[in-house]
Amino acid sequence: MPEKQLITCLKVTTLTAMLLFSCQASAYAKKGLQLRYNAETGQETSYRTIMEGTTKAFFGAQTSKTEMRTEMYVTQEVTGMTADAIDMKTRIDSGEYTVNGTKSRIPLEGREILSRMRPNGSIIEADQIPGLDVSKMQFVLPEGDIQIGTAWQEQILPSEDVPAEMTVSYRVAGFEEFAGRRCVRIDSEVVTIQKNVLSGLSINLRAKGLILFSPEEGKVIRNDTRSKMSVIVKHIVEGQEQRYITSTELKSRTLCMD
Repeated sequence: MPEKQLITCLKVTTLTAMLLFSCQASAYAKKGLQLRYNAETGQETSYRTIMEGTTKAFFGAQTSKTEMRTEMYVTQEVTGMTADAIDMKTRIDSGEYTVNGTKSRIPLEGREILSRMRPNGSIIEADQIPGLDVSKMQFVLPEGDIQIGTAWQEQILPSEDVPAEMTVSYRVAGFEEFAGRRCVRIDSEVVTIQKNVLSGLSINLRAKGLILFSPEEGKVIRNDTRSKMSVIVKHIVEGQEQRYITSTELKSRTLCMD
């Protein structure tokens, strides 16, 4: 599998997993539950993410298979607060990815990313990191109270690294017990809107996940995601169309380590 194609798969699947877990918020009940980011300056929250997947590539009669595994640890620290904004420092503490048994350290290990967001989680500004868009990682909370059945959506616009527009849908499914905590369960789904994103390139992504959020502690406790993605690259060689096709299946789990 070409290195550029592998990197694209890792970026898309990493984005899919991360944009569904990056949340620490407060909740209180009136008619329902209202969720808002509300942390104290100096507060830190740590997460562990494990992603495992397989990519199959097809080019004419040739086929190949790539096994991938990524494990990383991330810490978010609140560095300042006002009534309208929260300053956050996200640190990629450590991590490694394994491709067909060969291990490597993740490129951004040790990197700190500064961002400022509104109380609902939407990003006001953030450090620009090639291959990592913080604004696409943040879980934006809905306005008003939520109850079972409450649903909302986000649009993810195309970028240079992931040239596909996506829709992220959330729905409050109910309550679950996990690790001794009573959590709100939020089901999620990510789909590509426009399949043919560039001339000769099409991407089809679909991911489903669940978020377990503890209202008492005001943070995400667990997030699971399963995704399937196909990428088709078309070339014309000597008047004949040739296709390079990759199919990736990925599962991930993120756990709060506090």
